[in-house]
Order: sequence, then structure tokens, then C-alpha cells
Amino acid sequence: MIRRQQRTIVMPTPTSPLIVDSQVTPSVRVRRWHMACRAPRWPGVAHEALEVACVQRGTVRYVVGRADFVVRSGESCLVPVGHEHLTFIEPGTEAVSIWLERGFVEGLASLLERRGRRVLRAGVVNDEAAVRSLAELMLDEAERQADGCFVSIDALGEALAIRLLRQAEEDGSGPAGSDPRIRRAVDEVQTRYAEVLTVAELARAAGMSRYHFSRLFRKHVGQSPYQYLVTTRVQRAAELLRRGRHSVTEAAYSVGFTDPSRFARAFRRQMGCAPSAYT
Repeated sequence: MIRRQQRTIVMPTPTSPLIVDSQVTPSVRVRRWHMACRAPRWPGVAHEALEVACVQRGTVRYVVGRADFVVRSGESCLVPVGHEHLTFIEPGTEAVSIWLERGFVEGLASLLERRGRRVLRAGVVNDEAAVRSLAELMLDEAERQADGCFVSIDALGEALAIRLLRQAEEDGSGPAGSDPRIRRAVDEVQTRYAEVLTVAELARAAGMSRYHFSRLFRKHVGQSPYQYLVTTRVQRAAELLRRGRHSVTEAAYSVGFTDPSRFARAFRRQMGCAPSAYT
């Protein structure tokens, strides 16, 4: 039996604009927020969930790595799993935010993968009306908590994730884009991240010279091959730490880091906190 999840309703404050924060199911979290006054500068954060934000009124600016974009009233955006980001909310802004747990999204992505891995990029989404409608339906279910809301929320979450994953293929927004050579290299990192993996090996997997591979990889992925490898390792280490079965040192070595200090620096840079403080 699925147990009813806790729904939190609070009055927004300058430091916390949340009105609703509901972990409705293990896979889906629904939030609604209203920024009544100018917000302080919040530190960068990263979530173990895909965040989809739909702005109903006002303006929000996101800085996600090298991506810097503004989301206006009626628009929606996404922030990928594990990507540290800064959020700047204008006074009077109202928005709905949906968090889809990593495993939930990755499971759906694996079902859809016919021509390579689909990884979502941060930015304003194209399918705005459909995304906004799904998010608002999920908010309504979370607020009402009527019979069957758990099944409904997960189903709506699946529909939302699938639309975004389809769009990733259509517009080439996955890190590999439409280039099968880069897709092979991305898959190589995703499967062999814990090994000693060099740029030369990835270039061979792509069937390219190291020089041309590095340039093309950065063009499609937005990071150098080495940066992408480190990002992947940190994301996997975060998963291990979240499960609570590994110490910080064990997690570092398990994902391919050989220097705990270097791991700690990379983790803090990407996740916004020390590995020992991550839950």
C-alpha cells in the first residue's frame, strides 16, 4: 500500500518563498512558490532530481554552469539532475516547480533509447503549453490529495518526463546531439567512469583524432571530455552517499577518484556542499 505523503504548506518569507512543498510520491516532489519581496542571494545548489519550473507570473533568472537564461511568465525551463545552479527571482514572481527523481527519469530514458543516450540540457523548454499544463495538474493533485492522487501524480510525471526526453532528441539537446561518434564517447564515459579513462581512449572510441574529438565533444556536450568525466563521477558518488552505505572515501574511490582532496573539491564545486554534508 502506498502511504500518503506529507504535504507542507507555509507562508512565504524573504528567505523561503515556498507556499507548497509536497513529496507526493517517492519519485515526484511538487512545489509552489511566491516571491513577495526581493530575494537574498542564495548559494548555488544541485538536486538529485530533474527540476521543471513553470513561471506563472513574473521573471526568474537561472545560471546553470555556462547556461544563463531568463524564464518569463508563461514559460517553463528545466535544470538537469546534479547541475549546480543559481536562481534569481524577481519580486511578485509565482511559479510551480516539479522535481522528478533521478532513477524515475533514467528509467524512462532507457525505455526510449533507440538511437543513443538522451541527456537533457538546462534552458527554456520549447513545448511550453503542454509542460505547463502537466505541471499545474500535478500541483492540483498535490494540493487536493484526493483518492488516487499518487497514481495520478506518477502518471503525470511520466508524461512530463517523456515529453522532455522526446524534445531532447528532436532538437539535439542531449550532450551527444545527433553525432553518433560523440554518443559513443558519452556512453563510454557513462559505463567506464570508474576506470582510468583518458581522452585518447575516448577519441579512439569515437574513431577520431584527439584534437578533433576534443573540439567536437565540447561543441556538443558543453564540457571538455575530462570535465564531463569528472561531472559523471561526482554524480555517481552523490548517489552512493545518498544511499548511506558508503563513507566519503569509499564513494570517492568507487567512482574513480584516486585523491580524496581532489574529490572533495570537485564535489563541492558541483554539488554546492562538502561530501560529508551531502544527504
